[in-house]
Amino acid sequence: MAAAKQEAEQTIDTVTLDTLVSQGFDAAAKEKARGHVQSFCAYIEKHRDEITALQILYNQPHRRRLTEKMLKELEAKLRQENAQWNEELLWNAFAASAPEKVKGRSMVNRFADLVPLVRFALERQPVLEPFADSVQERFDKWLERKAAGGVAFTAEQRAWLELVRDHVATSISIEPEDFELAPFSQR
Repeated sequence: MAAAKQEAEQTIDTVTLDTLVSQGFDAAAKEKARGHVQSFCAYIEKHRDEITALQILYNQPHRRRLTEKMLKELEAKLRQENAQWNEELLWNAFAASAPEKVKGRSMVNRFADLVPLVRFALERQPVLEPFADSVQERFDKWLERKAAGGVAFTAEQRAWLELVRDHVATSISIEPEDFELAPFSQR
């Protein structure tokens, strides 16, 4: 009986401090991540003329506007090519391959993060950061310019502007019909 009790007991050391031996990805994880990055880059290069979102990101970054529909098409084609490919997996692969160039984390499968993923893969932006972060940064700069120009927004106007900002951060664009959906329709 005493032997069975001793086998089931657990000793918890609350005095000894743990020491970090190493941190980062192991070699196998880094190699797997590099494989994902290389195959993703090869895919977007191969299909650059076939997928509208890639055409815009490659050739016409400001002449034509990306839409939610275009990004959803890109997302679907990526998943057809490799069922494992999603925004989170690709983001983590870039983070493992080039951790010094990746800022923040992608939200779980947020398709708007395809924009910075493709731009980073094309080397059109030096740091990979979530799309929502860049939208927030541009929004803050826009508000600063407005304030410097003497424009002051009411609390209600500011709330609407923030709703638009949040919608763009998740859906990449805003269309007139979006104002008929929640949360806009609730206001």
